[in-house]
Amino acid sequence: MSLDIPAEPERERPPARDPPWGTIASLGAHALLVALIPLLAVTRPIMPPPPPRAVEVELISPADLDPPPASPVLAAPQADAAPAEAAAPPQSGPIEATQFFAGRILAEDKRIAAALPTLGRDERVIQLCNIEALEQIKAARPEFAPDTLVAYAFGDMNVTGGILTAPGAAFRSRRRWWGLSLRCAVAPDYAAVTAFEFTLGDEVPWEEWEAHYLTAEDAEE
Repeated sequence: MSLDIPAEPERERPPARDPPWGTIASLGAHALLVALIPLLAVTRPIMPPPPPRAVEVELISPADLDPPPASPVLAAPQADAAPAEAAAPPQSGPIEATQFFAGRILAEDKRIAAALPTLGRDERVIQLCNIEALEQIKAARPEFAPDTLVAYAFGDMNVTGGILTAPGAAFRSRRRWWGLSLRCAVAPDYAAVTAFEFTLGDEVPWEEWEAHYLTAEDAEE
């Protein structure tokens, strides 16, 4: 017994299409570019690098050079024109005051008189004794013109019971500094000085000023 298998019908093939013109044009352009590459490589000129720029150099001998500026030298301040102040002569003992000036200064200078009560007790003693010291030096040694006093320049000062003791003080006269030792007692109402004695010392070398809080000029306010 034989089976009849029907034959598969033959499929129809799609009709052949012509290649699009755009593809043909693109392939043609690529082919032309590939053909021109060797020509471009041959015909393109290669520019040589520019020659180096000449630089003029002038040779200078060491003798033609200016000498280096000298290092600044810090000079000591010049003293104002005034009678010569020699080193304080040796004293057999301290000078004891017989008259006092701080009370008169307070009466004449209302600014100082108003400022003192605003200070503490010890500070009031120090300020009154500083005022007295400057006036006592002027009276005992007219060749000096003291304007500033540092009671702690060369040692500690001490204030006890209204008495100031300053063995290492210094005072300034015409922009120069001198050693000073003093002992000063103030009245209980802080209105005047009641006792004062002092000993003048030698001039303080300028090289030692900074270490002892001494300056030639007043600090700028």
